[in-house]
Amino acid sequence: MRFQLISLAIEALLLQIGQAQTCLTDGGAFSFDTVFRNIISKAPGHEELVDTFLSPSFEFVSDSLAFLTGGILNATGAHNAEELWVQYENNLPKPPEPRLLHVAHSCDTVTTYWQILVGGIPIRGFNLIFVDTESRKITKVYTEINSGAARYAIYQLDSPACPQEVKFELGNEGPPFGFSGCQARL
Repeated sequence: MRFQLISLAIEALLLQIGQAQTCLTDGGAFSFDTVFRNIISKAPGHEELVDTFLSPSFEFVSDSLAFLTGGILNATGAHNAEELWVQYENNLPKPPEPRLLHVAHSCDTVTTYWQILVGGIPIRGFNLIFVDTESRKITKVYTEINSGAARYAIYQLDSPACPQEVKFELGNEGPPFGFSGCQARL
């Protein structure tokens, strides 16, 4: 029964995203946001979502989360879902469900602006989700949050997730310059 529901949900998402479209629709943009949130929160059926919607060359980049967890700044934080979960799930308290504030999209990107409340403190952030429209897979996600508010909220909860002393490494990988959009190049 559970497998049938997951399969039906994936079929519905594929219909929203579209089979042969070169640009994302509004429904497709919302669907990719939903897929990514379900993957990172390990919602029921997340394994099948990973297989269906994450590219084998997936990358996740977030200096703000790297800073919070004592990770490496200016580096790719994860190259697959497992690395993403290990890097952040084990180092930060489980966040509540975000409240979506805004969604914008181009042909191959989805930008979401969202808010979570941790210990009564609003923490806002954004995700920039890159989609290969031909394969309908997420190739890259840039995420940034208000790390000052997050650090304060986690400190207020007496969580050991954020050490009192700030330590970090500086990498030299960083994301390369990129350009995407629907308009013809000049």
